[in-house]
Amino acid sequence: MYKRVIVATRNFECKATFSAESRGWSLEKRSSMTALYSAIEDLCHSETVQTILVAMPGAIRVEQSNASLLDDVPIYSDLSTPKPLDPAADVLNETDQANYFHNLQNYYQERNTNASLEPVWPTAPSCSSLSDNRWMAYADNILWEVLHYRLPMVNGPDEHKWWRAYRKISQLYADKIVSLYKEGDLVLINDFYLFLVPKLVRTKLPNAHIGFFLHVPFCTSEIFRSLPHRSDVLNGVLASNVIAFQTESSARHFISTCLNVLGLETTATSVDTTEGSRVAIVHMPVGINVSRMRALCQTESVQSKISQLRGIYGDEVRLLVGRDRLDRVCGVLHKLRAFRELLRRYPEWRNRVVLVEITSIPKNGDVGDMNVKVEDLITTINGEFGSLYFSPVHHFHQLIKQDEYAAILSTADVACVSSIRDSMNTMALEYVACQKENKGTLILSEFSGTSEVLSSALLVNPYDYAGFAKQMHCALSMSEQEREQRYASLWQQVSTNTSSAWITNLIETIGNQIVAMDIHITTPALQTSQVLPLYRKANKRLFLLDYDGTLIANTKNVRTPIPTDKLLRTLKRLAANPRNIVWVLSGRSKKFLDEWMGDISELGLLAEHGSYVRPPQSSKWQDLTGDMDLSWKDSVRNVLQYFTERTQGSSLDEKKASLLWNFANANTSYGKFQALECQTNLEGFLSNNQNTEVVSSKYSLEVHPSMLNKGSVIQRILNCSPKDLQFVFCAGDDKSDENMFEAIRDRYRNRQQNSKKQDTEATATNPASVSTFCIRIGYTDKPTLADYHLPSAMDLLQALKELSG
Repeated sequence: MYKRVIVATRNFECKATFSAESRGWSLEKRSSMTALYSAIEDLCHSETVQTILVAMPGAIRVEQSNASLLDDVPIYSDLSTPKPLDPAADVLNETDQANYFHNLQNYYQERNTNASLEPVWPTAPSCSSLSDNRWMAYADNILWEVLHYRLPMVNGPDEHKWWRAYRKISQLYADKIVSLYKEGDLVLINDFYLFLVPKLVRTKLPNAHIGFFLHVPFCTSEIFRSLPHRSDVLNGVLASNVIAFQTESSARHFISTCLNVLGLETTATSVDTTEGSRVAIVHMPVGINVSRMRALCQTESVQSKISQLRGIYGDEVRLLVGRDRLDRVCGVLHKLRAFRELLRRYPEWRNRVVLVEITSIPKNGDVGDMNVKVEDLITTINGEFGSLYFSPVHHFHQLIKQDEYAAILSTADVACVSSIRDSMNTMALEYVACQKENKGTLILSEFSGTSEVLSSALLVNPYDYAGFAKQMHCALSMSEQEREQRYASLWQQVSTNTSSAWITNLIETIGNQIVAMDIHITTPALQTSQVLPLYRKANKRLFLLDYDGTLIANTKNVRTPIPTDKLLRTLKRLAANPRNIVWVLSGRSKKFLDEWMGDISELGLLAEHGSYVRPPQSSKWQDLTGDMDLSWKDSVRNVLQYFTERTQGSSLDEKKASLLWNFANANTSYGKFQALECQTNLEGFLSNNQNTEVVSSKYSLEVHPSMLNKGSVIQRILNCSPKDLQFVFCAGDDKSDENMFEAIRDRYRNRQQNSKKQDTEATATNPASVSTFCIRIGYTDKPTLADYHLPSAMDLLQALKELSG
């Protein structure tokens, strides 16, 4: 579907060492993010897709001229606080960057990778500060923590500096992508380091196809709302066409967050933005390069190490293996406590089982007291159950080589993932790939996203040490038949959902979702150039403009939908034209409309959906309720009061001829749930009363007489319109405005069947021709009688401004 894909990631696959003395570079493969890098490499090998990689060099080690060993000095560091560097070595000049790019190209070419490489440098090419890593600090210390269900613990000044750097780097990524983009490309942005990039790209490329994939879990809305810049982050990523997650639960939490934090309309698979676009939400777990892992296991180096490991532990000792970062979400302490419980509750495993735990530093480099706690617990376990000749826990806090890693995975009888929050744990996938011969058993935390995919693994609650220990015992004592059956299912999943299949399916899914969204659009966008000629030629023009959600954006704070100065100026200029008749139609009270728009005498106002009308050039309100039967209000009031008392934050507002239940200040999810219950009760209660209707909107329910609606008022306005009326412009955003569109279509359908097909050559010399423009504000795959759409209230205001001159 796509011939070019621009892939944006945090770092290139290789990590770099820079020599301060020779100004030279050396590159080697990273040990992290192997699934993503494998997928990108598979994509780069495609003969039909050209891949462009946009990334930063990542953490660069500096080899000092006066040091005998390489010092781990972060240039673009994973650590939150950079170490001080010698000023002479703290700058990469243009030559250094060019040399890095040359080495980078050689690195990828040696691996037969056909990709265009586009490095992003933190500052201007002429002076790249090697210690500017605050953008990483915001991602690792704030975003990563929140996404993994941990509240951010930072002070204000640090957080502010990190956020500014995060925005700055995001802009650099966006600028690079925009400079590379060609029509028809797909932009695929990866992970939480680049949350803001989609919106920054969309600002410059409004029609670009943008996909975003989050490789880590997404937390619940109650956790995410603790993020200081939550709206900026959400709106940034919502500029994508499609957002993909590893698991269904993460996708569900994201949709819930958009509903509860931003108040956006959502479905089970999409989010409608305030800009009028619909974002598709999908989940698609990542895979690994199984064939590469299998080939590695067959190498002489790995086979030799397998023999060495079996020689060390012998045939009588069973091996459990774990590989984790030493942070608070990987559950290392939980695993150790469960292992201690295993040895206490099942003494037959004493001196017969060893837990090999391999750890590395966390993403933000801050081990804190975790290492001390782990070592203390290991010492306790080894002291209680070990001897001079046997230690039940072997801990290796180091980065091990790939052949050593493959050897230990191939040798272990059981692999144990104990994370308390995780997305797809690739160690679990790699263990399955390495166990083709032995068919070992996999234990997975139910809080790991991998558990949603590898259902044949033994699932555990890491907080339940006794239950965890029981599953360890089951894994160690499992029959050969059950092991083989479970492994067959695991192998089927891992070998099918490879990294190559994942990246291919992801790109196809993004493309299909974008096409599907385009198909769903039922009304074309309004073009001002289409309206202007007809507007200018018409003798008389009628404007019928809804207020909430149309002239001013919908907001949860519905009590203060105050019109902006720009809106008031535009309305005043539009109404001042003697050829124009302008009406603002609202469900708001006449007091509110008088307060904010009453001084525009040329403006016609309609309050409470038609209960009161103030015609243009008049200061008096007319009561249209007349002798309406309002006896239903007492009973309906009791129903609405019942739900008000049981929905915290909701309120009941009584108007002359209607009752409004507002739940904008309630919890959004619960408010919508209660609204559905309330509407069902009301419709059943009023089923025998044909003179009333229940109207639902985004944050409210309203009950009013069925004859009192915008459609009936519009008919009265049209009946009083001048005979030389030749232009009607009507705009609304919700179900209540469909009555307006219907009234206009019924009025003029004999003169023009559809305003989409109207003759743009209509002129004032043809009085029978009335040009009508019915516009729905917002996303338009919903059924509507409108002929056009505009994405937002801001777009409508701009169109009105252009018409008003």
